[in-house]
Amino acid sequence: TMPKIPTTVKDKQLVQKRREQIVHSAIKLFAQKGFHRTTLQDLAEDIGLSHGNIYKYVGSKEDIHFLIHEYLFEIVWERAERGLKDIDDPVEKLQSLIRTRFSNVYDLPDAFLLMYRQCHVLSKRLLKSLLKSEREALSRIEQVLDECIKKRRIKNLNTRVVSNLLSQIVDTWALKRWDLRGHTSQLEMENTALDLIFNGLYGKNGFDKRQGYEDGLLQGKSALIINGGSVIGKVISAAFVSRGARTGIYAEDLDNDRILPVCNDMSNEFRFYSGEDHGPMTGYLLQKIFDDFGPFDFLIHDLGADATGVNKDGNKALGDRMDANLRCVNSLEPIIETEMCKRRSGRIIYICPWAWDRFADPIQYDLVVAGAVALTKRQAKSMAPWGIDVNCVIPGFISGIRPSKMEKERGTEAIDQIPMGYMGELGDITEAVFMLLGNASKYITGQVLNVDGGLGI
Repeated sequence: TMPKIPTTVKDKQLVQKRREQIVHSAIKLFAQKGFHRTTLQDLAEDIGLSHGNIYKYVGSKEDIHFLIHEYLFEIVWERAERGLKDIDDPVEKLQSLIRTRFSNVYDLPDAFLLMYRQCHVLSKRLLKSLLKSEREALSRIEQVLDECIKKRRIKNLNTRVVSNLLSQIVDTWALKRWDLRGHTSQLEMENTALDLIFNGLYGKNGFDKRQGYEDGLLQGKSALIINGGSVIGKVISAAFVSRGARTGIYAEDLDNDRILPVCNDMSNEFRFYSGEDHGPMTGYLLQKIFDDFGPFDFLIHDLGADATGVNKDGNKALGDRMDANLRCVNSLEPIIETEMCKRRSGRIIYICPWAWDRFADPIQYDLVVAGAVALTKRQAKSMAPWGIDVNCVIPGFISGIRPSKMEKERGTEAIDQIPMGYMGELGDITEAVFMLLGNASKYITGQVLNVDGGLGI
């Protein structure tokens, strides 16, 4: 049985409610400030309790750490059992367990990372209980592996070793997301892991892929990303280069090492145009890029101002930047139409400012979004006869690779506005872009895709 955390409150429902609030607040604050720098007073203030009242429900941060693990264990167990319901085939059971654990890690990466980093703070009694519950979770995987072996669906292996390896593969998202975010998605990681598990590196036929883009979509293709120095622009630029596209990137004030940290040995695959070297984006510069490195199959233009709270010039400057981005994209329209139509095929995607920019300047945000949508529909109609698809993506509240100042200060306010109840990932934007570039979307043009968890409903 799980050890009991002492409480002076007799109302069990109230205790459960308060402890759930404490757990959610602790996951957030521990991720932002660190376990040791977060105080019980910080937690009490975050959930609206007095410093003295929080001691009625927990006695220390060690208690809270254990409650986080208990909360995680309950979620993992409940989702795993629900996912196995009505499944008879053992291999499908194994796939379900892996996919469910991926979902758990993606939903609560900070909590899983905390489990790995801070277990040493627990007393021997609590640590022993934590390890026991983890063993139970691993045993559930081993039961399914044993069933697969018994029915000769997989080879005979040490299931204790395999269960630990499988868990470690999945938990890589929490442990290595600093390197993975923006370069993959939950679905791609799931399918890659399942492909490795069931087919190995030498498998000729890959696992059934239901990814947001087709294999080889970008191979042999060329792309131009404008405003590639924004948070979303950097992620899209890296995704295009890493997937084999010949990529031109314009960014106003960042160098290519910061945009493409993993691609420094791929100088023939991309060309970087900085504002420092070439000046602001104009029709003249765009024509030069087309003449120098084009033509392009795909053109992606991010109109966002990146209101993440790190800009020094204040909200007015961010509003001015959004306005400048809209004026810029309108001025580029003649060059884009002429150059893209020469090939009589291609895709154009405009990415509106993300929802964080609304906090900086709500009026300018709405104007830019409306302008981008109007431009999308106008261009889609005029360029359709030449085989050019034009679509628009509107990002909601997207979590950055590292939590920004604005995300830390207004994250709770943002989440309260999202019907799905959580922020999106940068990979959600790249997946939306790849979907609109894929063959499955060849009959889609002039459309607006909200990637916002229901924010725009």
